[in-house]
Amino acid sequence: MKAFTIVEIIVVLIITSIVISASMLLYFNMNKIQHSSFNKGEEEAAFILLTDVIRKDSKEAQSLRFANNELYCIKEKETISYEFAIDYMVRKAMIADTFAFKASSPVIGYVDSAHRIVNSLSFILSLKNDSIPFYLYKQYSPQFFINQNASKP
Repeated sequence: MKAFTIVEIIVVLIITSIVISASMLLYFNMNKIQHSSFNKGEEEAAFILLTDVIRKDSKEAQSLRFANNELYCIKEKETISYEFAIDYMVRKAMIADTFAFKASSPVIGYVDSAHRIVNSLSFILSLKNDSIPFYLYKQYSPQFFINQNASKP
């Protein structure tokens, strides 16, 4: 009966341990890449959601106003505000939503500075290593300004 020598068994064990170690290293690296890719995708999805919601609210609003580091989207039946904090933005409506993005101080363009009516807003959102500019423009109808002037005492 022929058997394996101790040297042959040791060589097989060494080769097997090298293959298993390489496989585990590859598995952990792929898992780390997948996890970071998933997190980046979630962050980008939250950014798209934030920008879509701001654009939708501003489009539906009768007017935009800015005061105390908050953008107010004034609609017929409700007012939605966006608070610009240092490490996050908060959308305040019936339910408050917090977006964990660092936003630069907004640059505001007023169409009527006396009433703080905003027609343009821009800021830079920071997503980990990326900085993404955001720009919003609100166009008002002439009827809006006629109604504004008519409501003045």
